[in-house]
Amino acid sequence: MRGRVAPTGKRFRQRMIAGRDVLDRHGRGIAAGIEPLAQGRANVMVHLVGGGHGARLGFGQPHQFGVDDESLLDAVTALSGSGPAYYFLVMEAMQAAGEKLGLDKETARLLTLQTALGAARLALESQDDAATLRQKVTSKGGTTERALDVLQKSGLTQTFEQAMQAAAERARELADELGKN
Repeated sequence: MRGRVAPTGKRFRQRMIAGRDVLDRHGRGIAAGIEPLAQGRANVMVHLVGGGHGARLGFGQPHQFGVDDESLLDAVTALSGSGPAYYFLVMEAMQAAGEKLGLDKETARLLTLQTALGAARLALESQDDAATLRQKVTSKGGTTERALDVLQKSGLTQTFEQAMQAAAERARELADELGKN
């Protein structure tokens, strides 16, 4: 984070969170202007930046949202800044499982990529939340239901919570380290 002076004359910090997907113009980054307020609170305006191929997927214009607690930027980092790596890990696991089931490497890779793209497009174009979409694509007593049962019993949700908590903690550490400079 670096200190800047706003047009109002007040001092504020900037913070940029960008993953590799943003550098390749496929995703979103987060830029935040942080104006310290009293007692550990801050006026924070967060601006989602990015575009490129992402705009074709329905991201549209950049979006802004405000939060009054700077620590929420650590949660944004854990979710969006580190998020692409989570998806790549899931894709890596799906491809490897497809290969173990007998698919050749390229077929497993392409099916994994098309599945990820299709799911992302469906989520972007739908008004439904992820849980509703998951339910809509899960047939009662079918293959997807059985696979999801295995994933849920393995503690996948709790594992994601723990992973994102670790990422948020590291984001906080990095912000503190950079804030000292």
